[in-house]
Amino acid sequence: MSPVEGIVQQNGQPVPAAFVFFRPEKGKSSAATTDANGRYILSSVSGEMQGAVLGSHQVTITLGISPEPVSDGKTVTNDGALKLSQYVLPEPVIVKSGGNNILLVIPSETSTSPSEPTPEK
Repeated sequence: MSPVEGIVQQNGQPVPAAFVFFRPEKGKSSAATTDANGRYILSSVSGEMQGAVLGSHQVTITLGISPEPVSDGKTVTNDGALKLSQYVLPEPVIVKSGGNNILLVIPSETSTSPSEPTPEK
């Protein structure tokens, strides 16, 4: 295990309350949740050790979408169904021995979701 920390960003801004999951090719996975400044510090999924195993990792970042305020300024109550957005980084992240400070960048949001068909021209 080697210490891993960093920041999650989207559109150049820190992303709070993101769940960061590092899955190695071999060994135990590590995870963390970002703080208000988008910072994370990985620990094993079991919580026994800080850091991540050495080597290549597939990284997944999950974001919860909070309720949107309505026009009267009140917040819509959550009906129990939490909407999540999940991003799998296209390139593996390498954890090296010693400290690792890794910036994770979520792609910018687009006007159409991947599940919507693109209009033909």
